[in-house]
Order: sequence, then structure tokens, then C-alpha cells
Amino acid sequence: MIAFAILLIGSVASSGTGQATSNDYPYATPYIVFGDNNGGDWTIAPATAVSQDQPDPSFVPATVPSVDPLVPTGGMVQARADHTATLLADGRVLIAGGTDGTAPLATAEIFDPTRGRFTKTGPMMDGRRFHTAAILPDGRVLVAGGVGAHNKTLAAAEIFDPATGKFAATGPMSTPRQGAAAVSLADGKILVIGGYDGTKQLTSAEVYDPAAGTFSPTGSMVEPRESLTASLLSDGRVLVAGGKNKSGALSTTEIYDPAHGGFAAREQMSVARTSAAAVTLPDGRVLIVGGVDRSGLAIDSVDVLYPAMTGLEWTMSLNSARANETATLTPLGAVLIVGGTNDSGMPVDVVERLDPVSDQTEVLGWMANPRSGHTATLLRNGAVLIAGGEDAQHSVTAEAALYVAEATAVESPSP
Repeated sequence: MIAFAILLIGSVASSGTGQATSNDYPYATPYIVFGDNNGGDWTIAPATAVSQDQPDPSFVPATVPSVDPLVPTGGMVQARADHTATLLADGRVLIAGGTDGTAPLATAEIFDPTRGRFTKTGPMMDGRRFHTAAILPDGRVLVAGGVGAHNKTLAAAEIFDPATGKFAATGPMSTPRQGAAAVSLADGKILVIGGYDGTKQLTSAEVYDPAAGTFSPTGSMVEPRESLTASLLSDGRVLVAGGKNKSGALSTTEIYDPAHGGFAAREQMSVARTSAAAVTLPDGRVLIVGGVDRSGLAIDSVDVLYPAMTGLEWTMSLNSARANETATLTPLGAVLIVGGTNDSGMPVDVVERLDPVSDQTEVLGWMANPRSGHTATLLRNGAVLIAGGEDAQHSVTAEAALYVAEATAVESPSP
């Protein structure tokens, strides 16, 4: 074994496996990385805290974790990526569709957090990926659009009933769409916005009425966009941000008002973003996290929007640039950011936690297996379920894990 120490200025990278990836953990001050040539773990320490002549490899700052912050749980029945995950009224999670790496999936499964296990349900009537899923007031789930067999963009929609474990067809959308956004409105209807119809990005939007089982057109957006974010605000309006169209990634935002069924342009973000994540905070602010910019590069910032007042308030920094990540509001008011893709399109292994009060982010650790195209679902006990996605070899995985640091009662899986 040959031990070594490397002085790094400005940024340090470590996956915890002896393999380094660029810009995974940037620091404002110089740090030293200790390791060996046998693939052992790396130790990170401030250059000011150790002697470069006699380094202490046992020194690990408390703020630099060395383990995977996610706890493995039972694997999915089927490997899948680009699927949806919907929290049901009874606390279970519906996993629907996606791809196995070769074709869109019609299969679906249920995660039971009391047992830590996935079981088959469904299947759907159509295989689909890049679709939307939204909970209805009566506990059923609306699944709509996506990419189906032969790369066809779908207008078809279906309803999952947890009581029967079956899907049934409902009225189709007026327009086929993939990469759209869906939001459950305050009146129980579902707003489906934008997307791509197979030839162009869309300005159109439509509303699903669960009582009638039909979609109806509503007002159109100011700009066409797919891969956008859509966030329900406390006053019942919906904030639409970013996405892309034929001109590239967008920095614009819009507000949908269900009272009159129309969209209005709002303030721009600090940078154009597509394939970002969005989180609505209890105080009404909306965080737009990461994404891809107009140059095709992953973004390492977060825009803080306050639609009720000033629009764009300020921008925060991420420890790792990423797109297609998940961002989940935790019980303690922080935001858990998991996975995604970097500038090269490779899955990211860094897990970080953003504190909207202090405007700080911290790295919680590195996943044993990086992933993108996964889902993240906040469970009723405060744990977060991370399911599926693609790994570093771009292989679709059935692996699932839990973030339990803020859980109030995580039950042990049954044997």
C-alpha cells in the first residue's frame, strides 16, 4: 500500500470509494485528502487543521460524512427509472411505469413502509414513462400521458384505485404530452401543464375533473415549455418555472390562476433552468433547485422565489451541480437533495441537505450507488423513500433506500 496526501484548493471531490469525481464537494478553503492506492476510503481534512509534514489520517471533520446517509430497504419488484411515485392516503406508495432500460413499463407496485417491502399491483393499461401522476381527493391516483410503446407520445389517462389495486381507463387528455407537469388544485381537480407532443413543446394546459372523468382545456401559457416545474401556492395559484423549448432552457416564470383559468408572466429566475426540481416552503417561498442551463451544463445554485411579494429574492449555492435530481421538504423544514446527473450526464452520488432558514447546504454523505431518474417520496413517519433510477453504469436498478434522520417512527421490516 502507498499512502498519499493531496492538497486541494477551492474544491474537493470524493465518492467515498477511492474514486474521485470533479466538483462533488466544493470548499471555500484548502483541504487535504488522505488515501491509498488500494481503493480505500478517502479522509478529508482542512489544511489548517493538520500538519502537511505529519498528516493525521484519522482526522475527519464532523461536517464531512464518510458513509451513505441512506438506509437500504427492500428492493422493488422490477428495476425501473423515469417512473412516478405517489403517496397514498393509507401511507403506502404507488410506483407506476417508467422504463426497464429497453421499453416503457405497464407494471406497477406498492411500497408498504410498515413492512419495508414492495409488492405487485396493477398493471396499467398502457406502458409509459415521463408521465404524470397526481392524487385525487378520494384517494385514487390519476396517471396521464408520457411516452408509450414505439416512442409514441400518449394522450391516454387512467385511474388507480387503491381499494381494488387495479387501473381503469378514464377520459383522455385533449393533447398528447410527455414531460408535462401535474398539480392537484385546491378544488380537487388536476391541472396538467405544457410538455411535448412528439413534435413541439406546448403552451396548452388542461384540467381533469374527477367527478366527470374528463379533461377540459384551460388557458395557455405565455411560452411553450417541457421539463418544467409547477408548484401549488398557498392561495391556490400555481407557479410555473423554467423548462425548455426550441430556444433552449428558460429563465421565465408564470402564474396560473384557477379563478379565471389563465396564465400571466412573472419575474425571471437568475439563470435559465430545465430539468430542475421545485419545493414549496411553508412560508410561501418556492425553491427552484439545480437543473441544466442553456449551455447544457448542470447548475449548482438554487433560486428562492417569493411569488406573493417580490418574485426572485436571492440565490443559494449547492455543493454539487446537478439536474434531474429530487428535492424533498423534510419534517424539520429542510430540503433533502438526492442524486441527479452532472455535466457529463453521469449519475451523482452526493446527498445534501439545504436549510432555507440559514441559507446553507451541507453534504450528508455519498450514496454507495449514484442514481438519476429515481423518485423521492416523503412518508407519513418523516422518512423519505428513494426508489429506482439509473446507476453509474447507466443500468436501471430496483434498489430502494430510506432517509431516516428525521423520521419519527421507522418500523423494522418484517422478516
